[in-house]
Amino acid sequence: MHLSQRFQRVAAIGAASLLTLAALTGCGAKNSPLVVDGKGVSMPVVMTIDGDKVSMDEYRYYFLNMKYGYDNGDDTAWEGQDEVKAQLSDYVLKALQSNRAIRALADEYGLSLSDEEKTSADSQLASVKESYESEEAFQEAMTSAYLTEDLYLQLMQTSYLQQKVENHLFGEGGTMEVTDEVLGEFLQKRYAHVSHVLVTNETENAEALSQEILERARSGEDFAALVSQYNEDPGLTEDGYYFGPGEMVEEFEDASFALAEGEISDVVKTSYGYHIIKKLPIDQSYIDENHDSLVTACKDALFNDLLEEKISKQEVTYNKNYDKISVETLH
Repeated sequence: MHLSQRFQRVAAIGAASLLTLAALTGCGAKNSPLVVDGKGVSMPVVMTIDGDKVSMDEYRYYFLNMKYGYDNGDDTAWEGQDEVKAQLSDYVLKALQSNRAIRALADEYGLSLSDEEKTSADSQLASVKESYESEEAFQEAMTSAYLTEDLYLQLMQTSYLQQKVENHLFGEGGTMEVTDEVLGEFLQKRYAHVSHVLVTNETENAEALSQEILERARSGEDFAALVSQYNEDPGLTEDGYYFGPGEMVEEFEDASFALAEGEISDVVKTSYGYHIIKKLPIDQSYIDENHDSLVTACKDALFNDLLEEKISKQEVTYNKNYDKISVETLH
């Protein structure tokens, strides 16, 4: 799994996930959540995004859940990982910006939560409370999930708003309804179907062998036969791989998307070994069999495009002590 996928998995936590508080096994701060050189640092507002304040509670929720998603409670996982630490901060910021972008889209489309929907969030919280044996047990679960009741309601309401925006855009008759034509364009631009030969690093003379296979493939030998003879990827099926952005290691993904249909790549080096990739057409049978999931992927991509457009125009102002926040100091 990509590091980005680990972080994004937590960034995408929605209302349903918030109901399973006990599944998150963090350790809440007893005093000041930000401790530098043994001293607590007060930072009630971490930053503003287009003038909207980001509280320490909200920032901490994303930061520590994403941190735990990477290290699983083992702080030694961060030793020597400066690049990953920077990625963590970037993905926390992106999650916070996305929340504001969702609200901005709702405002743009004249959408807001009804009193009934706001009450529903309150009811959800009450239902969660009732699932615990005591108020103390509930509060312990909230603390372990890095949540407060106010933040829980805020996140629930943002999730409801997102659903309303998506229904407005992609529901039947919506302004961005995913027709077969729209889906086809999406698949051509953002999906890939490939087969490949993987020669693993453990194979003797792996690089030289992969170059030999490439030359044979480009000289016209049957690619499927070369795959059958040389491929060492146990996950590859006869149909090859279908995937969208972020699903494969970066080098493999970049090379795949750069190919024209029927084209064979140069040898591509990844942590797995050496790949020779062939771009294949996206079969109609695959589209038919996976239609619903592909429509969902298309909607997600189009919605993310709208969020990215909003995010690109946001102005972020940081607390003067923002740089003190790190995996070592925020608890």
